[in-house]
Amino acid sequence: MNKQASRRDNMARDHSEYIDDYCRDNYGHTNWGYLDTYTKEELKKADHDIENNIVFWHEDDEEEEGDE
Repeated sequence: MNKQASRRDNMARDHSEYIDDYCRDNYGHTNWGYLDTYTKEELKKADHDIENNIVFWHEDDEEEEGDE
């Protein structure tokens, strides 16, 4: 693939797709969310990591998977 085509493909991807890839590579799923969308109560649980204002949950959200 030439440099221009590669750049065009990268620009076409949504930012969340990169986060999905990172989460899948590091946690084995795509259960993540932006920090400001969670309550303090939800974040009291120690089953997540926070990087750059993104919450990466250690476990997949099984309820969400079943709803799709």
